[in-house]
Formats: sequence, C-alpha cells, structure tokens
Amino acid sequence: MIKYMLVQGGLTMAMMLALVAAGLTAPAWAVADEPAYPAAPGPYTPPAEGGFVNVQTDGGAVGDGVTDDTAALKAILGAGKNNRHPQFGSARHIYIPDGVYLVSEPIDIGDKKKHILGQSRDGVIIRLVEDAEAFQNPDEPAAVFNFARSYEGWHFANNFFQRLHNLTVEVGPGNPGAVGVEYHTNNGGDVYNVLIRSLDPERRGAAGFSMVHGSGPGLIHHLTVDGFDRGVHVTHALHSMAFSQITVMNQRAFGFYNQNHTVSIEGLVSHNTVPALRNGGGDAHLAIVNGRFHGGAGEAAAIINENNATLFARNIDTQGYGLSLRNGERQISDAHIDEVAYPDVLTLFDNDRRSLNLPIEQPPIPGLPATAEGWTLVKADGDDLTGPLQQAIDDGAEYIFVQRGDGLLFIRDTIHIRNRVRVIHGAGTLFRSRGFEDDHGFDGNTNTVTPFEGEQKPVFRIEDGEADVVMIKLFRDEYGDAGWTYEHASDRTLILWGARGNYRNTVEGGKAFMLDTGLEAGSVVTGDQSVWAWHVNPETYTHQPQILNDGGRLWVLGIKTEKDRTIIGTRHGGRTEAIGGLLYKNRERVGPMPAFMVDEASDVSLSYKVTGVRYQVHVHETRHGETRELPTGSTFGRRVPLFVGTQE
Repeated sequence: MIKYMLVQGGLTMAMMLALVAAGLTAPAWAVADEPAYPAAPGPYTPPAEGGFVNVQTDGGAVGDGVTDDTAALKAILGAGKNNRHPQFGSARHIYIPDGVYLVSEPIDIGDKKKHILGQSRDGVIIRLVEDAEAFQNPDEPAAVFNFARSYEGWHFANNFFQRLHNLTVEVGPGNPGAVGVEYHTNNGGDVYNVLIRSLDPERRGAAGFSMVHGSGPGLIHHLTVDGFDRGVHVTHALHSMAFSQITVMNQRAFGFYNQNHTVSIEGLVSHNTVPALRNGGGDAHLAIVNGRFHGGAGEAAAIINENNATLFARNIDTQGYGLSLRNGERQISDAHIDEVAYPDVLTLFDNDRRSLNLPIEQPPIPGLPATAEGWTLVKADGDDLTGPLQQAIDDGAEYIFVQRGDGLLFIRDTIHIRNRVRVIHGAGTLFRSRGFEDDHGFDGNTNTVTPFEGEQKPVFRIEDGEADVVMIKLFRDEYGDAGWTYEHASDRTLILWGARGNYRNTVEGGKAFMLDTGLEAGSVVTGDQSVWAWHVNPETYTHQPQILNDGGRLWVLGIKTEKDRTIIGTRHGGRTEAIGGLLYKNRERVGPMPAFMVDEASDVSLSYKVTGVRYQVHVHETRHGETRELPTGSTFGRRVPLFVGTQE
C-alpha cells in the first residue's frame, strides 16, 4: 500500500491517491511502503505591509511549475549590499507564496540577515530541473540554495541571522552533484519546517542539507531530508550547530555525517539501510539525545564514531542493524543505547556518572494566521513603537505583526503583555530600548565593570492574560539600554523565538521555551521554573555568570559563548543540563573565571568543546564545604563528552 506520494506539479495528495485507486500506474517518483513525512504546521501569511518582499507580486516569479523562475528568484534572493535589487535594495525579508518554482541554476543568497519565508512547507516547492548543467559533478557539488556564498564571495564569520522557513526543495533526476541547501549562518539564525528531497529514481544527489564553511552557531529544527548520498553533512571545526527534530531517509551513504564540527542533536529519526549517524575527525564533538534509527541491513552499524571523535549519546533505539554503535574496537550490539560517552565521563566527587536526563518538552508553538487579514499590523509613531504596540495589546489584539521600519525603531517604556495577545511577530524587526537603566557598565580602557545599584524595569513584561501560551518571534533588541529584555511575571507559558535579549522570571511555576537565542547574557532562572533552550549565544563582559540558574530547571541544547565570564552558574538546588556546544573564549579582559560553577545542593551534566583562549578552570564545584576544580589539563584536550556533578 502506498502510504504517501511526493507532490508532482500541481497535483495534491488526494488527487494522486485517486489516480492510484483508479488503477493508474504511479510515476517513478512515487514512494511505496515507507513512513510518512513528519506533519507540518499549516500555512501562514504575513500582512502585505509587514516588511516582506513577495517573489510573485513584487518580484515577477510565476510558480506555475512550467516557467523557469531562476532569474526572478536570483534577483531578489541574491540581492545584497553590493548587488542591490533596483527596487527593493538588499531585500532581506522575502515571502514565497504557494507554488512550484522551477530553477535551473544555483541561487546564491545575498548578504546577512536574510529571512526566506514560504507560505507552507508542502505548498512552496523549489524544484531543480532534470539534468541541470551546474549540478553534474559530485566532487564539486553545487547547491540549489547557497547561504554560504553571495555575489560578494564566500561568507565566514559575519553572516548573521540567516533564516529559511516553510518550504520544500526538490532535486530533479540526473543531478548527481546537487546539494539541496548549503546553509550558513553566524551568531544565530535558523532553518525551520523544511523538506529536501531527491526525485531521482536512485535517490542520487551529493547531499540534501550541507554546512561545510564554518557555520554557526544556529538552530536547525523540523528538517526532513529524503534521498541523496548524505542526508545532512556538517564540516569545519567552527563554530557549532544545534539540531532538533530531524528526519533523514533513503540515503545512499549516511543519514547524518558530522566531520570535525561541534554538533548537538535532540530528536534524530533515520529510516535507512546505511548508517544513520557518522561522527569523525580529530575536532569532532557530537552530543545526541533521543534517536530512532530503523531499517538497517546486514552488519552495518547504526552509529559510527571514528578518528578519536568525542561522542555523548543517550536514549537511542535501533532496529535492523548488526551493531547499534561502533567506536573503533569498542562495539555495542544491543538495539537500545541507554547512555554512552567516549572517551569517558568526568566527575570531581564520588557521585553518579550518568547525565541528569532532564525531561524534554517540545515548545507548544501556536498556530499563526493563514491570511494577512488575521494579523493586527502595528506601525511605529515616527521612530517610536512604545505607544502603538501597547495600544494594540490593550485594544484586544491576539496576533500582532510589527512592521519593519525603514530605520531603527525605539521602545522607551515597558510593554505590558496582557489581555488577549497570543503572538507578537516581526519581520526580523529591530528595535533599541532607550530610557531604561542598564544593569552594568563596562569600561574597555580599564577593563572594569561598574554594577548598577537599583531595580531595572524590563522592556517586555509578560503578565496574566487570556492565552495560556504567549510567543514573541523575530522581534529583537539591537544593542539597547535595558538591563532586562523579558520579565516573565506570570505562570503562563512563554516562547521566545529569534528574540534577542535576556530573560528573568519573577513568578515561579511557569515554563519558558527559547528557540534560537532568548536566553542571552544576564539571564536568570529563579525557583520552581522550567526553561528549555535550543541554541543560545551569550556574550558579555559585564554579567558574572552570563546565565544563572538559581534553583530552577534549565535544559540547553547547543550553547556557544564568547568573552571571559562564567557561562552558567547553578546554585540553590538548581538542575542544569547543557547538551553540547562550543565555549569560544576569544579574549580575556576582565579576568579568568571558571567556565561553569556549581554550588552545594545543585546538579549539572555538561557536554561541550572549548576553543580559543583556554579556560584555566572548566568546572568549579562545591560539595559539603569542599571545593574542587576541573582544570584544563584534566580534560580530553578541549573536548568533554560528559561532565557530571550531582548530589550523592
């Protein structure tokens, strides 16, 4: 029985199933007897004046599955600082309505801070035509979408906040050198709700999703790759990437291949006869929790760990493979892997050598309006957002879209999130908080920090209201004054997505979910509070520690940091679990500090890699009045597969 079929042209799934029921022969790209793709959220449309350029109405793309839209897409998606669109300039925020868009050449994405938003994953199809000339050499692959390159050349470490949401990339038959998406971002950015598939009968193509130019940090979540030699391929020692809810299937070599990068994974599903996960290279550090690898054949191993790569793996189910894991001469044949760490687990006291295994909840992301009319559009009063945004909230708006301004916008007083509001959404909208008291001052000439004495008011205060869940998305503070960006003053659930700034809760008993930042330097989790964060990037000289877990439950997937402050401090019975990340101490100005600090009654489990300036002490831990430290020389080079500090 055919469980699903790939969408071809304008046919819907219902239409294709009707053809099968009528006894018509299924096309070559139909797939039988395989698991269905993960469900995708429904379509959503931003308001026309929100700040997105529409590739059809503004850019001339057709999307009819017949017309070659390469030139139209290149003109908008490739626009950048030195390759400006004649009408839309750098065109950083691009909306693609449902349709099938044929392309025949690689599309290099322009400069940083691009947000490419499709109307829906299953409705927006970017399809590479058959036998395209530039995609014939697997040894020199070309990408349909290439974020690592613009018309200005290759990006490296200044390609900030690149986003790709809600679409499908298809590679037509006869393109063995094709990559679906070559992704690159720095200091934040995410790929969300994207499907990449090869339509070749032999599943050919170099890679579905690739990052080979020093990408990160950033977040890849809800990505599905069907076909290709490698489903996901990540290389380079810098910087680090977090992956959540990833599905790979029908690969010819590997489902997911990490080569020397720092990778954190939560929720990897593989349907393959080939190895599901390969981790290798002298700089490779991979931490994975919750994997399901089914379909193996023969003596193949589900996980291959090689070349002295560091690996932490927990809660892995395999089926059909001869081995669940091969690490050199060490092998695991049991179908279930409870928890392993290579080369070993580090502790300072005589305690449990297992991770905390904190419960992981997925963010309850609210649905968004399917039509532009479902939003309340907020426009600044001149350069000021304070009054218009607060007025929209107090007037009872549920779904608020903040228009992207021509220049920088300002918030000059606390925004009280209350009443009926569910979502505050931006088009990568930047604001600066002004008139707030910052909580610290840093003098770069003398390398001194001056603490602020007194109480600081927040930019956003999440208060009680009708909605159980409130989300702030793609609306961020750009170098503002405020000591606090988000104050969680309610037990309502809060989601921060691409919302730059720091966090504190003043009411206990709630939950907060951070997707691609939101838990930045100066954040504090207090008391009976649960926080889950998928990729955070704290950088500060002024906060010590950068993140404080003061009695709460804090789970982090993928942390990258800079500067010379302690990254996470855990005290007063707090429980902290950090699954993977890169500690990039690129300079020391204020003074040496331990990377992590743990007090008497608190618990931590940590997996990470260090680069740049060395931390003299990795972990400073106190138990029963005795303090012990894990110095740099006690670790496995700069990679720690797992450190555990718990109460006996």
